[in-house]
Amino acid sequence: TVNADTCLIDGACYGEAETNAENLCASCNTATAQDGWTGLADDASCGDAGETCQAGACLPSCDTLVCDDSLACTTDDCAAGLCTHVVDADKCLIDQACYAEGDLSADNLCMACATASAQDVWSSLPDATSCGDAAETCQAGVCVDPCDSLDCDDALDCTTDGCDAGVCTHGVNVGVCLIGATCSIEGEASPDNPCVACDPTVAQDAWSNLPADTPCGDEAQTCDTGVCVHPCD
Repeated sequence: TVNADTCLIDGACYGEAETNAENLCASCNTATAQDGWTGLADDASCGDAGETCQAGACLPSCDTLVCDDSLACTTDDCAAGLCTHVVDADKCLIDQACYAEGDLSADNLCMACATASAQDVWSSLPDATSCGDAAETCQAGVCVDPCDSLDCDDALDCTTDGCDAGVCTHGVNVGVCLIGATCSIEGEASPDNPCVACDPTVAQDAWSNLPADTPCGDEAQTCDTGVCVHPCD
């Protein structure tokens, strides 16, 4: 039988109120238990530098702690021997840097400080939000150029294919014509009319009339306002 004023813990005897050498906030309290340590009440003194017991742990006194984290976006405080750093309601603290509501990530223009979503990580901007240059928009948190998803190749040798603000462009090259989706070089006549030809200096998208009296057809036929005629007609 264990003596009334003694605790027997892990095979060792301890006197009433004797503290645990490994935890100054636990002691032998025979009124509570004789076979285990009993935690001291919160705010009980422990250590030798003003420490107090908090939830069974010996913690420094707030009077001796320096809780300033040097961040402008946090409110620093101390409670029960523990420093606290509460982020301001209209700020984000991401990777130990402060950001205001709406600030964009320097690495991704589709991520921003949105305190309603999170204060410790970047939040994705809504899809279709403008970002970057030209017609780029946010899609699932990534700035996307709409031209990236387009195939603007028209398979024509006489055009230079491109994309502008999500719209394919097909500029006709200098010195050629594009008529009815067919490429023609300068001076090339229409297969249907010998009195009209490709003249890029006049038009690149339509046949141009050959000069009057240009020979055409058989016998003495010549061109007249784009029509091959016989002089006797």
